[in-house]
Amino acid sequence: MKIGMIGSGNVGQVLTQLFVQAGNEVVIAHRGSVDALEDLARVLGAEAGTVEQAEAQEIVVLAVPFLAIKALPEPLAQDPIIIDATNYFPDRDAWIAEIERHKKTTSQIVAEHFQSSKVVKAFNTIGMTVLARLAQPEQPVDRIAVPYAGDDE
Repeated sequence: MKIGMIGSGNVGQVLTQLFVQAGNEVVIAHRGSVDALEDLARVLGAEAGTVEQAEAQEIVVLAVPFLAIKALPEPLAQDPIIIDATNYFPDRDAWIAEIERHKKTTSQIVAEHFQSSKVVKAFNTIGMTVLARLAQPEQPVDRIAVPYAGDDE
């Protein structure tokens, strides 16, 4: 499976590494140049690409600060699945009235922005160091479970 990873910070790096180890092809992108990602992508076993190249994959993971979501274009793939690994932090992302006044959830805002996509919330409830340490797909005991939620059947 080809996965587009948007974000090259801690979350993007850990998820990219785990997805590659599971046998997936990953295109990792960030807001900077592709050249700046080449070394990191090589270490992770991924391909460095643009945000547009990452968004052209059948699955796109958002591993960016929540405030950066609205700057992202609609994915190029037809009916892509978007995995939203973001969390809203008012100190970092600025105060968002819809969220603070409990009018909308972060997932609703992401789904509204990516209207042609199926959006699933995942990988935002556990620290990446814990996930990296306890992700053991071959071991039925002592592995970690990751909750996810979506509203599509």
